[in-house]
Amino acid sequence: MAVALRRWSLAALIATAAAMAVLHAAASLAEGSESTLITCDNGQKNGSAGPENPLYFKCGESMTLNPTSTTQVYLDAKCTDQAELNTVVPGATLNGPSQRPAGLQGTNDVYTLTINTAPEATKTLCYKCEGKSTPVVQHRSEDLTQSNKKECKIVITVAAAPTVSTTAPHATSDTDISTSTTEAPVASSGTVISNPTTVTAVFATALAHGLFLQ
Repeated sequence: MAVALRRWSLAALIATAAAMAVLHAAASLAEGSESTLITCDNGQKNGSAGPENPLYFKCGESMTLNPTSTTQVYLDAKCTDQAELNTVVPGATLNGPSQRPAGLQGTNDVYTLTINTAPEATKTLCYKCEGKSTPVVQHRSEDLTQSNKKECKIVITVAAAPTVSTTAPHATSDTDISTSTTEAPVASSGTVISNPTTVTAVFATALAHGLFLQ
């Protein structure tokens, strides 16, 4: 009996550890993390940033970031009006490649948008990566060439801080107390498990338990 109990406990620990590893791996794939670096070279790229979710992005080859100052940002998805980043989202900072150690510069021209405190309202930020495409020869003039402007937008959503309810608690009267103490508890028809980690752990535990008892 003691041996079976020890085997069951070991199986439960293994199952719980496996479930936590799966959840951790899923969380590491969040958009804007270093493993999902946004490279803006054409069209529009979308991302999100928050207090625990910095955004990493870079411009395409031979393209430069606009606004050129890391203290400036475009206000919305149109990328037209500029403002101070720290004014739009207090405490936010953009660290550019020039602010990285020399060993991390060069091909890894990565910008890091850090949000220290969530804003009161959701904000939309925008940056542009600009460059020039390959010159195109005009058909009606053999002596003239046209360099098309290449542009990519990075539209970033910064979610608002969660609201805190200020509703006063319901006053409990003597009648409520009397009623609550005399009512019998509702019988539960079964155990409800809503946490996915618990479900995974229970399933793996049951499976391991069955294997050990065979």
